[in-house]
Amino acid sequence: MSDAEGEALRQMSVQISVSVYNSSYDEESNDNSVQKAVLQSVSSAKFTNVQMRVLEEEPNAKVFCFMPRSEVKKMFEKRANHIANMVDAGKTAESRMMIDEALRNYYWALVLAKTTPEPVEIEFNDKKGEATSLLPIKIKSVLAMINASVDEIQDGKNLILGFTYNGKPVSSLNFKYNDGQSIVGPIVARDGIGEASMASIPADGKLHLTYELRFRNEVDPTDSDIAGAFNAGILPNINSSVAIAIKSNSKKKAAAPVLASAEMLAAQPTNDKRSIAMQNADNTDDLQQAVLAVEAAISSNNPKSAFNYFTPEGYTLFANLMAKRCQN
Repeated sequence: MSDAEGEALRQMSVQISVSVYNSSYDEESNDNSVQKAVLQSVSSAKFTNVQMRVLEEEPNAKVFCFMPRSEVKKMFEKRANHIANMVDAGKTAESRMMIDEALRNYYWALVLAKTTPEPVEIEFNDKKGEATSLLPIKIKSVLAMINASVDEIQDGKNLILGFTYNGKPVSSLNFKYNDGQSIVGPIVARDGIGEASMASIPADGKLHLTYELRFRNEVDPTDSDIAGAFNAGILPNINSSVAIAIKSNSKKKAAAPVLASAEMLAAQPTNDKRSIAMQNADNTDDLQQAVLAVEAAISSNNPKSAFNYFTPEGYTLFANLMAKRCQN
């Protein structure tokens, strides 16, 4: 009897998926791969209030399975709310510069939006529209505002990377890279800083990065909506790869030695004196801008506002000095 019940549930899933497919993919009605994906997505859903009728007892058991249309509607309303919640979570993460979290939520929302029979309306910057239309645009916009650079090269192969979003250091970002022989990652960049160790320098002299979008390994198997959509293979293909020149970003480093040295001199204990060679700045305008930025950071107790004027090591020293200053 249990086998008969399972087959009845499967047949009911088929009927629901056909309805979803016909209402969502009219223009691709002959695409068997899409139809199969929709079936798998619907089959993974947790049905409630399912009713069964035994048509024939063992040994040739036959069962008829059905559920009210209102329950099917509730199931997809819940899915639409799930999409809306992920979009909101993505917006919050984006505002906090947690770009990996933003991309994950936006991408998962897009994947799920492709499994709903009715369009799900969302909003970005006071512009409303269907999730399947706005989310690809939003994801591409987020990717376009990420800037990656090689800020320092150590031992000829260890790269210190800088990541900003809309001109500000990211709080977190996941990426993979080609080390010249294989793909490494995912790597997490934090506070605008990431690292890459090269096995060999590519012939084109560039570091090839790919920002993580799918986060497949983070899908909770108990989340039937997301897990089902991923298992169905409904995965939009959005290019998230970039290539950056493997050369040190000298502009960011120009003023750092003088600024860091000044703070180091102020922080040195009397029993540990060291001489530090000072050099005149080649570009006094850049130096003045850097000094003003550091002064503003000190006045506002916000060291991150002057992040772009330090090397990674210099910024760490500056931030630590600021923290000690606040404690005192």
